[in-house]
Amino acid sequence: MARCCAVGCGVIWRHHLHAVASMEPRRLVYTCVVEPDDARRAAAVEAVRAQLGEEPLAFVTLEDAIQADPTQELFVAVDIMVPNVGLLHEEVAKTALQSRRHVLLEKPISVSVASGLRILAAQEKYAPERVLMVAENAQYWREILEARRLLRSGAIGQVLSVRAKFWESGHPALNEWAADGSYDPGSFIASAAEGFVFDGGLHWLRPLRMFLGQAVRVAAVAGRTLPHMQGPGMAQALMCFDSGVTAVFESILAPGAISEQPFFVIQGSSGEIVLDGFAGGGRVYTVAEGRVLETEINADFCGPVGWDTGYAGEVADFAEAVLENRPPAAGPEEAVEDLRLMLAMMKAAKSGQWEAVKELEPQLEMATLGLAL
Repeated sequence: MARCCAVGCGVIWRHHLHAVASMEPRRLVYTCVVEPDDARRAAAVEAVRAQLGEEPLAFVTLEDAIQADPTQELFVAVDIMVPNVGLLHEEVAKTALQSRRHVLLEKPISVSVASGLRILAAQEKYAPERVLMVAENAQYWREILEARRLLRSGAIGQVLSVRAKFWESGHPALNEWAADGSYDPGSFIASAAEGFVFDGGLHWLRPLRMFLGQAVRVAAVAGRTLPHMQGPGMAQALMCFDSGVTAVFESILAPGAISEQPFFVIQGSSGEIVLDGFAGGGRVYTVAEGRVLETEINADFCGPVGWDTGYAGEVADFAEAVLENRPPAAGPEEAVEDLRLMLAMMKAAKSGQWEAVKELEPQLEMATLGLAL
């Protein structure tokens, strides 16, 4: 098994730990945890003990863990799940790469394209033989992969348009992130310039790119849904891709209740694909013998489906990449392109004009964009 150190033990850590615990056969194990908060650190140790049957060592900083393990007998890989605040992702990733560890870095890769590229450069300089992977669970999401296969097979003809909607409730009784305080005043999502749309919306931009190719230009508006959240809590955008298809992207953090809505609707010249929400599922609509034929998208699949399957897939891919010395399914440069598109969308919301994605300034970040809401 790949011996791994978990860095940052918040909500996303629980998803990663569950994914590792569900692996059959298990190819990765957390042998140590790094968390500056005393209560979270103790809880992380107990969670590893309960779910993996391991007795992990605990450290306050990654530097402490590396210093305690100069020969990499304790851990050869690092799973970085710290908040995307300032250049923290870049700093922690560089620390891990300089110690010649394999790195799984939670998305977004960083706050600017320039910072993301510096992380890629650090791998090339310090650990070219190690794996650098950005954790984007949409890349392994069962329904997304099946939809891509269907599109490539021509199941619904030529793609005409795509509508993507990222939605959540900000009410603690309706959302585990809200219940954990992720959207409370003072939290990193609420207090940082990036906000809700930036942090979570990348999970919808990756599938759009998987379906349609590279984005060329974008127009957008953005707004606030929670009065204390500094960054956008909602956004609407039109995105033109090099495939010639235009997509509609919507995102909203509702203050209260919100209905179940499809995450993706893909309209083709001879049919339609609808992908449902977090629990998974979806349907393919085609015409046969003069009537509409509805087929469940998972009709021929017997395994687990839905949002969480993406976490299981990404952790398994990382473990295999480390153990088999091969690149992951999606390289870290894909995460840079996700970020480029997100920042171009936010720039368009600021300028009120169409923005060319490839012409985005590498140094641009939300903190300097000054997006007034």
